[in-house]
Amino acid sequence: KEGTAMQNEANYLQISRQVLEQDAKTVTDYVKAPVIGVVKYDGCGVGIEEAARAWQKAGVRMFAVSESQEAFALRQAGFTEDILLMAPVADEEELKELLAQNIILTVSDLENACFYRKNRGEHTVRAHIAVDTGMGITVPVGPETLGRIFNLLGEAIDNKEQPVTAERHCIHRAPPPYTEQQGTTEILETGIKVIDLIC
Repeated sequence: KEGTAMQNEANYLQISRQVLEQDAKTVTDYVKAPVIGVVKYDGCGVGIEEAARAWQKAGVRMFAVSESQEAFALRQAGFTEDILLMAPVADEEELKELLAQNIILTVSDLENACFYRKNRGEHTVRAHIAVDTGMGITVPVGPETLGRIFNLLGEAIDNKEQPVTAERHCIHRAPPPYTEQQGTTEILETGIKVIDLIC
């Protein structure tokens, strides 16, 4: 089957496994460093196993999941790569099964680390330590950024020099209050044909 279709009364979306593989390869080629393939249970509509295989074909040798069941599903499907569980575990039986299947755990705080140590049995705990720095991802703002193209991390991707700006703002910044926003009756052209046609 080429892709998986998801349909309801209002929407239709088709996920192509081939495009998923191409996208994974594009990411790994672009960063030129080891990549962790993050997969979800539905695997972008194609299933967790197919999504993981797309990352695998792109050269990824480690996966990350947000739920224990996703880690178990990958192991059951025969994936032997490292798997990082990005959420802390609080259940003793679940912890033992994760350790038995050599899953890398996330330590979120001291209480969590003590729970792992107390309930690990004969297993060695491999862990990723999540540190909340309180800082979000920031991007450059100001006149120097107008007409430029940036990735999510605020890095210029339009083959021009990175702009030097006085300010950087967090991508999770609160919007301005409605009293500071202005309504307009003018048409805003984005240059993206699909959006301009719909809006």
